[in-house]
Amino acid sequence: PAESRRFLRGAKHVVLDALRPSKPHPSHFTLDDALAEIKSGFGVDLVPEQVWLVGMNHELDHDATNKTLQDDGLPFPVACAHDGLEITFQVYDHTQEIAEQ
Repeated sequence: PAESRRFLRGAKHVVLDALRPSKPHPSHFTLDDALAEIKSGFGVDLVPEQVWLVGMNHELDHDATNKTLQDDGLPFPVACAHDGLEITFQVYDHTQEIAEQ
């Protein structure tokens, strides 16, 4: 939801759903939806170190999609996640921001 976007600020890694190329789905992002979010800086001018796409179905070939993402001129690295991928991260405490709502 739009009101939760501010909690993305400062994120170094973003994991984002991208079910299939473009056919809309009621509860999942398509690749087109994900790319629109990425190109908009997630609505909060976010510039993460890496965005990982997850939840793809058989319509998105992993290697071909990664090649397209590399060639797309995106503002930061974006790639399809893979089995066994491990991401180390720190959790940011948003307690003060939540209290200010």
